[in-house]
Amino acid sequence: MPRLPGSFFLCLSLLSSPAWSATLSVAVSDAAGKPLEGAVVTVSVAGAAKVAPAGTTAEMTQQNRQFAPRTLVVQAGTSVHFPNLDTVRHHVYSFSPVKPFELKLYAGTPAAPVLFDRPGIDGLVQDLVPRLAADATIGAFFKDTNLRELKKQLADQLCAVSGGGCAYEGDDMKHAHATMKIAKADFNRMVEVQQDAMDARAIPFADQNRLLARLTPMHHDVITVR
Repeated sequence: MPRLPGSFFLCLSLLSSPAWSATLSVAVSDAAGKPLEGAVVTVSVAGAAKVAPAGTTAEMTQQNRQFAPRTLVVQAGTSVHFPNLDTVRHHVYSFSPVKPFELKLYAGTPAAPVLFDRPGIDGLVQDLVPRLAADATIGAFFKDTNLRELKKQLADQLCAVSGGGCAYEGDDMKHAHATMKIAKADFNRMVEVQQDAMDARAIPFADQNRLLARLTPMHHDVITVR
Protein backbone atom coordinates (compact mmCIF):
# COMPACT_ATOMS: atom_id res chain seq x y z
CA MET A 1 0.00 0.00 0.00
CA PRO A 2 1.68 3.28 -1.07
CA ARG A 3 1.81 6.14 1.38
CA LEU A 4 -0.30 9.11 0.45
CA PRO A 5 1.78 12.25 -0.22
CA GLY A 6 1.80 14.84 2.52
CA SER A 7 2.11 18.62 2.45
CA PHE A 8 4.48 21.23 3.85
CA PHE A 9 3.14 23.63 6.45
CA LEU A 10 4.64 26.98 7.44
CA CYS A 11 3.00 28.81 10.34
CA LEU A 12 3.93 32.27 11.55
CA SER A 13 2.86 33.92 14.82
CA LEU A 14 1.79 31.22 17.26
CA LEU A 15 0.29 33.60 19.76
CA SER A 16 -2.09 36.51 19.49
CA SER A 17 -0.82 39.54 17.59
CA PRO A 18 -2.02 43.17 17.44
CA ALA A 19 -5.07 43.64 15.24
CA TRP A 20 -4.29 45.28 11.93
CA SER A 21 -6.83 46.86 9.64
CA ALA A 22 -4.83 46.51 6.45
CA THR A 23 -4.13 44.20 3.54
CA LEU A 24 -1.29 41.75 4.18
CA SER A 25 0.60 40.30 1.22
CA VAL A 26 3.06 37.47 1.88
CA ALA A 27 5.40 35.62 -0.49
CA VAL A 28 7.01 32.39 0.73
CA SER A 29 10.13 31.19 -1.09
CA ASP A 30 12.61 28.36 -0.65
CA ALA A 31 16.37 28.78 -0.23
CA ALA A 32 16.75 29.21 -3.98
CA GLY A 33 14.19 32.01 -4.08
CA LYS A 34 11.53 29.91 -5.79
CA PRO A 35 7.88 29.99 -4.65
CA LEU A 36 7.27 27.33 -2.02
CA GLU A 37 4.33 25.12 -2.98
CA GLY A 38 1.93 24.16 -0.21
CA ALA A 39 3.18 26.73 2.30
CA VAL A 40 0.68 28.14 4.78
CA VAL A 41 0.97 31.49 6.55
CA THR A 42 -1.31 32.12 9.52
CA VAL A 43 -2.05 35.45 11.16
CA SER A 44 -3.49 35.61 14.67
CA VAL A 45 -5.62 38.61 15.60
CA ALA A 46 -5.85 39.92 19.16
CA GLY A 47 -9.26 39.16 20.63
CA ALA A 48 -10.11 36.51 18.06
CA ALA A 49 -11.09 33.03 19.28
CA LYS A 50 -8.13 30.66 19.45
CA VAL A 51 -10.29 27.54 19.50
CA ALA A 52 -12.92 26.62 16.93
CA PRO A 53 -16.54 26.55 18.13
CA ALA A 54 -17.79 23.18 19.34
CA GLY A 55 -18.89 20.98 16.46
CA THR A 56 -16.58 22.53 13.84
CA THR A 57 -15.64 19.96 11.19
CA ALA A 58 -13.54 19.75 8.03
CA GLU A 59 -12.84 17.08 5.45
CA MET A 60 -9.75 15.75 3.69
CA THR A 61 -10.75 13.27 0.99
CA GLN A 62 -8.64 10.44 -0.39
CA GLN A 63 -9.16 9.99 -4.11
CA ASN A 64 -6.89 8.56 -6.79
CA ARG A 65 -4.50 7.66 -3.94
CA GLN A 66 -3.97 11.30 -3.05
CA PHE A 67 -5.26 13.67 -0.41
CA ALA A 68 -7.69 16.32 -1.60
CA PRO A 69 -7.03 19.05 -0.77
CA ARG A 70 -3.28 18.51 -0.51
CA THR A 71 -3.16 21.11 2.26
CA LEU A 72 -5.92 21.59 4.82
CA VAL A 73 -5.70 24.41 7.38
CA VAL A 74 -7.88 24.03 10.47
CA GLN A 75 -8.19 25.79 13.80
CA ALA A 76 -7.53 23.96 17.05
CA GLY A 77 -10.73 22.21 18.13
CA THR A 78 -11.69 21.12 14.60
CA SER A 79 -12.68 17.51 13.89
CA VAL A 80 -11.44 16.29 10.49
CA HIS A 81 -13.07 13.50 8.47
CA PHE A 82 -10.91 11.40 6.13
CA PRO A 83 -13.34 9.74 3.67
CA ASN A 84 -11.81 7.20 1.30
CA LEU A 85 -13.32 7.43 -2.19
CA ASP A 86 -10.90 4.94 -3.74
CA THR A 87 -11.74 1.30 -4.45
CA VAL A 88 -8.79 0.17 -2.31
CA ARG A 89 -8.48 0.54 1.43
CA HIS A 90 -6.15 3.17 2.88
CA HIS A 91 -4.17 3.45 6.09
CA VAL A 92 -3.99 7.06 7.34
CA TYR A 93 -1.65 7.96 10.17
CA SER A 94 0.49 10.67 11.71
CA PHE A 95 3.66 10.21 13.77
CA SER A 96 3.88 13.92 14.51
CA PRO A 97 4.27 14.60 18.26
CA VAL A 98 1.83 17.47 17.77
CA LYS A 99 -1.00 15.10 16.78
CA PRO A 100 -0.27 11.38 16.50
CA PHE A 101 -3.16 9.28 15.24
CA GLU A 102 -3.87 6.18 13.18
CA LEU A 103 -6.80 5.12 11.01
CA LYS A 104 -6.08 1.52 10.08
CA LEU A 105 -6.95 0.09 6.65
CA TYR A 106 -10.47 1.13 5.79
CA ALA A 107 -12.83 1.98 2.96
CA GLY A 108 -15.55 4.60 2.99
CA THR A 109 -15.64 7.00 5.94
CA PRO A 110 -14.38 6.15 9.45
CA ALA A 111 -17.08 6.27 12.09
CA ALA A 112 -15.30 8.98 14.08
CA PRO A 113 -13.35 11.99 12.80
CA VAL A 114 -9.93 12.98 14.15
CA LEU A 115 -10.03 15.88 16.60
CA PHE A 116 -7.14 18.32 16.15
CA ASP A 117 -7.31 19.82 19.61
CA ARG A 118 -3.91 21.46 20.06
CA PRO A 119 -2.75 24.86 18.75
CA GLY A 120 0.60 25.60 17.11
CA ILE A 121 2.30 26.13 20.45
CA ASP A 122 3.39 22.49 20.27
CA GLY A 123 5.99 23.51 17.71
CA LEU A 124 7.55 25.85 20.23
CA VAL A 125 7.71 23.07 22.82
CA GLN A 126 9.38 20.67 20.38
CA ASP A 127 12.15 23.25 20.00
CA LEU A 128 12.30 24.40 23.62
CA VAL A 129 12.66 21.12 25.51
CA PRO A 130 15.83 19.92 23.69
CA ARG A 131 17.35 23.36 24.28
CA LEU A 132 16.64 23.12 28.00
CA ALA A 133 18.06 19.60 28.26
CA ALA A 134 21.24 20.56 26.36
CA ASP A 135 21.88 23.86 28.13
CA ALA A 136 25.21 23.97 29.95
CA THR A 137 23.74 25.89 32.89
CA ILE A 138 20.43 24.16 33.61
CA GLY A 139 20.60 20.95 31.55
CA ALA A 140 21.45 18.90 34.65
CA PHE A 141 17.94 19.51 36.00
CA PHE A 142 16.57 17.46 33.07
CA LYS A 143 19.08 14.59 33.26
CA ASP A 144 16.60 12.02 34.58
CA THR A 145 13.50 13.56 33.03
CA ASN A 146 11.27 11.79 30.52
CA LEU A 147 11.59 14.46 27.83
CA ARG A 148 8.70 13.12 25.79
CA GLU A 149 6.36 13.38 28.76
CA LEU A 150 7.79 16.80 29.62
CA LYS A 151 6.98 18.03 26.11
CA LYS A 152 3.38 16.89 26.48
CA GLN A 153 2.88 18.46 29.90
CA LEU A 154 4.66 21.69 28.95
CA ALA A 155 2.58 22.00 25.80
CA ASP A 156 -0.59 21.55 27.85
CA GLN A 157 0.57 24.15 30.35
CA LEU A 158 1.60 26.78 27.78
CA CYS A 159 -1.60 26.18 25.84
CA ALA A 160 -3.67 26.64 29.01
CA VAL A 161 -1.95 29.83 30.21
CA SER A 162 -2.10 31.38 26.74
CA GLY A 163 -5.85 30.81 26.51
CA GLY A 164 -5.68 28.03 23.94
CA GLY A 165 -8.47 26.00 25.51
CA CYS A 166 -6.30 23.12 26.78
CA ALA A 167 -6.40 21.61 30.25
CA TYR A 168 -3.15 21.14 32.19
CA GLU A 169 -3.42 18.01 34.33
CA GLY A 170 0.18 17.67 35.53
CA ASP A 171 1.58 18.38 38.98
CA ASP A 172 1.35 21.90 40.32
CA MET A 173 4.58 23.88 40.06
CA LYS A 174 5.35 23.85 43.77
CA HIS A 175 5.07 20.08 44.06
CA ALA A 176 6.89 19.39 40.79
CA HIS A 177 9.95 21.46 41.75
CA ALA A 178 10.01 20.94 45.52
CA THR A 179 13.21 18.84 45.60
CA MET A 180 15.06 20.32 42.61
CA LYS A 181 16.99 23.10 44.42
CA ILE A 182 16.33 25.71 41.74
CA ALA A 183 17.83 29.14 42.36
CA LYS A 184 16.72 32.46 40.91
CA ALA A 185 19.63 32.40 38.44
CA ASP A 186 18.46 28.97 37.20
CA PHE A 187 14.93 30.28 36.68
CA ASN A 188 16.25 33.32 34.82
CA ARG A 189 18.33 31.08 32.57
CA MET A 190 15.26 28.99 31.79
CA VAL A 191 13.47 32.16 30.70
CA GLU A 192 16.43 33.10 28.48
CA VAL A 193 16.37 29.68 26.81
CA GLN A 194 12.64 30.04 26.24
CA GLN A 195 13.22 33.44 24.65
CA ASP A 196 15.85 31.89 22.37
CA ALA A 197 13.36 29.22 21.28
CA MET A 198 10.69 31.83 20.58
CA ASP A 199 13.18 33.96 18.62
CA ALA A 200 14.10 30.90 16.55
CA ARG A 201 10.44 30.47 15.64
CA ALA A 202 10.05 34.16 14.76
CA ILE A 203 7.46 34.80 17.46
CA PRO A 204 7.02 38.59 17.73
CA PHE A 205 8.60 40.28 20.75
CA ALA A 206 5.25 41.59 22.02
CA ASP A 207 3.78 38.08 21.93
CA GLN A 208 6.80 36.72 23.80
CA ASN A 209 6.27 39.30 26.53
CA ARG A 210 2.60 38.40 26.84
CA LEU A 211 3.37 34.73 27.32
CA LEU A 212 6.24 35.35 29.73
CA ALA A 213 4.08 37.72 31.76
CA ARG A 214 1.63 34.87 32.33
CA LEU A 215 4.41 32.48 33.32
CA THR A 216 6.43 34.80 35.56
CA PRO A 217 4.17 34.46 38.65
CA MET A 218 5.13 30.78 38.75
CA HIS A 219 8.64 31.70 39.93
CA HIS A 220 7.35 31.77 43.52
CA ASP A 221 6.72 28.01 43.29
CA VAL A 222 9.60 27.04 40.99
CA ILE A 223 12.47 28.72 42.86
CA THR A 224 13.26 26.65 45.94
CA VAL A 225 16.68 28.09 46.89
CA ARG A 226 16.20 31.52 48.49
